[in-house]
Parts: sequence; structure tokens; C-alpha cells
Amino acid sequence: MVVGEKGFSVQAKAGDEDRIYESRTIIIATGGHPKELGIPGEKEFRGKGISYCTVCDGPVFKGKTTVTIGGGDSANESGIMLNDIAEHAYVLTKNPDMKGDASLIARLKNSSRVTLIPNAMSKRIMGDAFVSGIEYEDTITHETKQLKTNGVFIHIGLIPNTGFVPSTMERNERGEIVVDKIMCTSVPGIFAAGDVTDTPYKQIGIAAGQGISAALYYLNKH
Repeated sequence: MVVGEKGFSVQAKAGDEDRIYESRTIIIATGGHPKELGIPGEKEFRGKGISYCTVCDGPVFKGKTTVTIGGGDSANESGIMLNDIAEHAYVLTKNPDMKGDASLIARLKNSSRVTLIPNAMSKRIMGDAFVSGIEYEDTITHETKQLKTNGVFIHIGLIPNTGFVPSTMERNERGEIVVDKIMCTSVPGIFAAGDVTDTPYKQIGIAAGQGISAALYYLNKH
């Protein structure tokens, strides 16, 4: 992305062809990609029992055993969802307790087929052709333990897709684009919406509304 005197230019691929698009304004809505654990077995079993999206892949594990790894709301929601799908669902967090929305945490803890395991640092994912288990360390006792599982759902956060934005654009410590209430960034003429921003809730409906707000603000000003 290049910032010019009269607008912006963005280089992008259209199939195998490189194209340059010019505009007087831009709304960045590039989202984010899942953080990885970086442990043995994660890359080997991606798509073979490992998923980063419970909404997408949860139904595949109906009647099976699953493990969700994470400590926030996306992990809370994953465990709640898998309670209605899996035979049994474990939720592993490296923290002493889950974080996030109190009502979600309460629902998770009251889910009949969910076992919450705190102070659990994931060490490796095991299997042959597909995932068959996970190994973790109890951070209190330092004991190594294993669980048998058919699937592992990793929900440890998102990395915003901001590698292409101007270096002058303000971002927070997580790399998210800082926006105001009408989705303006620190670069005049550039807006941002959705998971790429520093707004606290990452939901499709919220992202769509933010994009609409940015578009309406620009159209009403020009």
C-alpha cells in the first residue's frame, strides 16, 4: 500500500496477475489468522484432527472425544459448542482459570460433558495418520500427562493481517490497527473494520457493522 498526495494505491494479485488499484479512500478488512501453539505435531496433523475453527469443524467430531486449547472467550465458546456435539470435551488452559465473559465461563463449567483442566501447558500432539492424543504439563506439579482424543481445537488468539499497511499507521502491542468510534485510523482517508482492529469483540456481525459505519461516514463527508 502506497500513500500518495491524492489518494492511495494498493498492489494485489488477481489470479496470477499483479494489479494496482487506486482510490481516494480505503477500508481495511483483512481480518486475522489463528495463532499457533508451535508444538510438535501441530503442523503434521493440521487437517488430520487439528482445527482452529470449532464452528467450521466441530460437527465432524460428533460422538467423539475432543480437546480445546485456549484460555479466553473463543475457547469458552468452543467447549460449550462441543458439549452438544462430542461424547466428551476437554478444555485445557495454561492459566489457573478461564478468562473472558463471566456468563460464558459459567456455562462452560456447567456443561455436563466438558472437563476443564487448568494449569495445563500443551507440549505435543500425538497420532499416526490422525490425531490420537495430546501431552501436557501440569504447571503446578510439573507432571507430564496425556489425554486420548480424536480432535484438537486450538483457540489461543488471532494475529491481525496488517503486514502491508503503512508503517505510519498506529497499531497496538498486538499489531491491531487502532481505530476511533467511526473506524478512522491514524492515516487520514484509511478506515479499518473487523478482526484487524483493536475493537474488543471479534464477531462477523460487529465487523459488518463497522464496515458499514466507515462507508457511511465517508459517503456523507464527500
